[in-house]
Amino acid sequence: MPRAKREFSSTQIYHVMVRGNERKELFSDDQDYRKFVKILRDVKEQEEYVLYAFCMMNNHVHLLIHDEQDQLPQIMKSINTSFALYFNKKYDRVGHVFQGRYKSEAIEDTPYLLTAVRYIHNNPVKAGFVNVPGQYKWSSYNTYIRDDTGFDDLIETRTILDLFGEERKSALQAFEVFSRETSPETLIEPWKEDRALISPGQEKGFISEFLLQRNLALDDLRKKEYKLVQKELIKALKTQSVLTNQQIAELINIDRNVIQRTK
Repeated sequence: MPRAKREFSSTQIYHVMVRGNERKELFSDDQDYRKFVKILRDVKEQEEYVLYAFCMMNNHVHLLIHDEQDQLPQIMKSINTSFALYFNKKYDRVGHVFQGRYKSEAIEDTPYLLTAVRYIHNNPVKAGFVNVPGQYKWSSYNTYIRDDTGFDDLIETRTILDLFGEERKSALQAFEVFSRETSPETLIEPWKEDRALISPGQEKGFISEFLLQRNLALDDLRKKEYKLVQKELIKALKTQSVLTNQQIAELINIDRNVIQRTK
């Protein structure tokens, strides 16, 4: 199967996700977590990317990367290859460590950027590992809150905190409140294909059948009287396929912002 075309961001910011092959663990002990952090640092020195947030779960990783040099494929190749070599040597194994290369979601505006930060930091909460983000050791959340986490040189916090105000104390308070709120947006979720009902490559057929059953043409979706039908189709594609918002927008010829707002 050909690789999905990467979605480019006009802001050069991406929510990137990698996962263990066959959903197996990437991190079995603290040494594994520390090694991945070291690799992030090493590659950061080589490729000069900016890291706004990260979270390392036991079998997958979230990264929020500002790819200023447009080298995301090289950045992720360096990270994945370095960790795979370490992992296979330590556990005396061969073969793939990661499931595919990586997945990325383009971050196009400030609300989406903040939602991505919150989503990443709340991953351990969503998984039931902790009650609040600050209880989890292997994420960048506490780097925003205090200065002694060991990740200070890795994470650039100023860009995000400045969005909450110029005065640091009040910005931190606003950031903490925001981080506890339930996200109103729907970001690409990790490994969405695991629950996809519409198989990759079958999306156009699904859309055609959807419209045929309602005796509609694709252009009808943009008419006011069919807004509810448009919403129904968008929700189906977002929840039952692995398509990104941009890909859905292109398939049904609807503005990406409409896709993003549809819940």
